[in-house]
Amino acid sequence: MVFGFDRAKWLSGTCVLKTNPTVREIVKNGYWTKDGKKVPIRSRGRNSLGQRLVSMNLDGDAISATLNDDDELVWETGEVWELDMLEAAYTEAVRQAELAREMHMTPEEQSDRAASVALEETKHLGFNNKTQRQQAAKMAVKWTASCCSEDAPVEMVKKVGNARRKHGRKGTCVPLEAKVVSIFEKFDSKGLGKINAEQLKRALQTIDAHTFTAEVCQRLFETLDSSCNGEVEFAELCDWMYSRKDLSMELLKASDKRDSDLARIRRFDGRYVHKSDGDVSEIIEKGRVHLGDSVWVPIKLNGSDGFTIGVDDMELGARIVDEELVWDDGDVWILQGEKEIHEAIELARRRSRDAGRTYKTQDKAAIKEAVEAAVTLSQSAGDGRYAFAKNVARARRLSGTATNCIANPDKVVELFEKFDRDGNGEISFVELLSTLKQVNPEIFTSQTCTRLFASADANDNGKVDFTELIQWIYADIDGVLPLAVLSATSKHYSA
Repeated sequence: MVFGFDRAKWLSGTCVLKTNPTVREIVKNGYWTKDGKKVPIRSRGRNSLGQRLVSMNLDGDAISATLNDDDELVWETGEVWELDMLEAAYTEAVRQAELAREMHMTPEEQSDRAASVALEETKHLGFNNKTQRQQAAKMAVKWTASCCSEDAPVEMVKKVGNARRKHGRKGTCVPLEAKVVSIFEKFDSKGLGKINAEQLKRALQTIDAHTFTAEVCQRLFETLDSSCNGEVEFAELCDWMYSRKDLSMELLKASDKRDSDLARIRRFDGRYVHKSDGDVSEIIEKGRVHLGDSVWVPIKLNGSDGFTIGVDDMELGARIVDEELVWDDGDVWILQGEKEIHEAIELARRRSRDAGRTYKTQDKAAIKEAVEAAVTLSQSAGDGRYAFAKNVARARRLSGTATNCIANPDKVVELFEKFDRDGNGEISFVELLSTLKQVNPEIFTSQTCTRLFASADANDNGKVDFTELIQWIYADIDGVLPLAVLSATSKHYSA
């Protein structure tokens, strides 16, 4: 008989039969639940190895077990049960949070209760303070994410981030909300609000193919897909990002570095002509130099304003100097269309001057013609967005007016892609309104957004394409309103 020993109140968790993982039993406060009945487990001290010994009466027979160093209950009958002590804490926290929901408590109160129960349960199980706070924070994050699954991503991530800060250890680095949203948008290439395994792998390998191998990506997807439905929704990513601080922060750092490198690479994009012979044209697109016959050579960054490429087992470098691309071998490339833009500017100024217009009116005409000339050149050349924006920004600089008000072309492309949520190449009023409301609802009211949209929608068709956005941003002599939108949006997503 074993009733002379105290119940093993320290023993709680989910037990899984090692030979058949589908068989699971619950142990709670020293009680083994068997066939709907609670059977007490008694503590019998420790063996010579310092391992805990327990026993219980099962159908009148006393059987003993050892809790080994791998958290396995090894019974004298030969059965081995793996014990997950944190699972019991998690189960109880969920149960209490569900009760709080039935009592019509707010989502924040439900989350607080879940975290509090997780803290108490792990403390009762003998875990150290660090583990207690970690489990409380994880529980708060998980429950908050599930409660806010219908919220817009920006609102959800704010609530989850607040829950993480509230219940996590002080001084813990928490991912910034805008960064989490940005990561999901990179993964969700189709804009459907969910990610499949292939999308995740493609995005991660774009960030760092060496680290995120196919095997690593698959394991990560299985971890993220907590609902096991073959898709990862924003709530699941949000839960993971704020629960696995070490991994999520590494992912954010790698993504930020990739974004920085990509922005620096894209600044070289464009159609060039040789300065010594304007009839010879060259193309740099998406960080690759076209060498003819469908051969594209990727560029490698070299400092803040240069790059190198490998040609015939040799390395050749180039650097931007005064808007010109100067190669190591002495060749110089200039962006195509510079002559045409200069001619358009001079013609506009001469016409305004001959008509007796003011200097400001002359400047406006010069800007308008410079931008129009650049737009026409880029459209006829079939330039991508980065090269397009870069050419128009260059035309604005060549006009020689208010050069301090010229928007960064890379930021303009990013702005368009933030607004164009469904990725169809056009911005609707709803897309613009919802994006700016997330940026700053107090400044960007519905009335303000209506005026903004109307000023950008040049052809009044209810949509703003990339060309219209470019013209709206660069053709304004002061550029105060477009730059305010660009600045606010950039700060919001980089905060």
